[in-house]
Amino acid sequence: MERIWDFVVVGKSPAGAALAAELSARSSSSILMLDLGESTMLPAAAVRPHVLEFDDWAAVGASEWAPEAVLPHFRRIETDHDFGSLRYHGSEGMLQLGRSPEERWTLLDQGFRVAALENGHPWAPDHNAPGVLGVSPLAWAAGGAGPALPHASMMTVLDAEASVEIRRVDAVDRVLWEDGNARGVRICTDSKWHDVEAREVVLCAGGIDSPTILQRSGIGPARHLESVGIAPRLDLPVGQSLQVHPQLRMLHTPDAGAVPGFNGGMLARWNTGLEGTSSGDLMAWTVNGTRTRDGGLVGALAQVFSRGSVLVAGPEPTVAPFVDARMLSSSLDGCRFRLLYRHLSDLAARPSLARHLPLPHDTNGKSWISNQRDTEVEAWLSSVVEPLGDYAGSCRMGQPGDPDAVVDGAGRVFGIRGLRVADSSVSPQLVRAPPLLTDVVIGSRMARLMWDDQSPFALGKRPN
Repeated sequence: MERIWDFVVVGKSPAGAALAAELSARSSSSILMLDLGESTMLPAAAVRPHVLEFDDWAAVGASEWAPEAVLPHFRRIETDHDFGSLRYHGSEGMLQLGRSPEERWTLLDQGFRVAALENGHPWAPDHNAPGVLGVSPLAWAAGGAGPALPHASMMTVLDAEASVEIRRVDAVDRVLWEDGNARGVRICTDSKWHDVEAREVVLCAGGIDSPTILQRSGIGPARHLESVGIAPRLDLPVGQSLQVHPQLRMLHTPDAGAVPGFNGGMLARWNTGLEGTSSGDLMAWTVNGTRTRDGGLVGALAQVFSRGSVLVAGPEPTVAPFVDARMLSSSLDGCRFRLLYRHLSDLAARPSLARHLPLPHDTNGKSWISNQRDTEVEAWLSSVVEPLGDYAGSCRMGQPGDPDAVVDGAGRVFGIRGLRVADSSVSPQLVRAPPLLTDVVIGSRMARLMWDDQSPFALGKRPN
């Protein structure tokens, strides 16, 4: 019979890796990390949100996530090879950050920088400095002269920890729980289903998989669960409040001399200034193409107001869920996405950049038209909008009694002992940045809260 683990961490995500590394560093507890299939670790942009964004998290009752509590984690997770000596950066963390030096900037990067400066964006050498806006060389989860795997350094830490076992699984069905206590998870390995027992289960599977695991466990919107053949056991708003960054890509096919592999990149962050928006509500960056991949420009809504849902289609874990983030359903999102299109088109039309973006096209393969009329552009944008990065908000944190909350500020699922969520799905509001650094901070901070909690298996009160 398999041992009873102290912790089962579901998902070898950046958040899951950070959480397991933190837990293993602070005790000799036995930890099993479940890798949902073969994880592919690709280079990822390492962009911080503005730390004051976490005031919004604290405002929903999650005081554990106030800016002054979160900033130290952004410092301690990183080794920034360019700015690590500055007080708001880190130089001893497990995640390596680096930027391409100026002599390695591509022609596309150089052209974007000049076009952005001509368009009024200020130069900002470090986009992770507090509150900064402007155009900057893009920081990557990197080591040495070029991008590395985004959480390979965390995996190295875990591989060295005898208390952590990483196990690849075909699927995770549900959390096993009874009498208000989680006792493990049901998993599939080598096409066989079996149970793994643990004293505490932590879901770190991301904004889609974490909520659907809960829903298959009977934890979620009771009416929907019943309608798809799952017996509802705990009525919580799991899968609601889903958010994702809508992105718009302007592509071009690089010439035969394109640099192989990932490198470089320029990032711009700016304000629309529209009523209701916050600092840095739009962002755009370059993507340097390779011999096998188109490059170009990508723009995205950094601040997102639209919300949707993710709901299981039935009790079988192999059946894809219904995912609808309702991108651009907010009028403020739709308006700013049109402004984003205009801004990308303006940048690309400037001679400094246009020569490096020959014959740009959209994701449908059609030629990019820079001056579409308002009556035409909305339908076209709806056809090319895509989600960027992981989804968030589907297991939203908040106070007991909050009708939108699934977990408390320490990630504990209301109504069940020994069950937590620690990934992007707990975010009350999607951060205004690509997800990597925030996901790692969520894992690191949750691990600290788990150990600092004097009653780590305490029962979260179920919302009324």
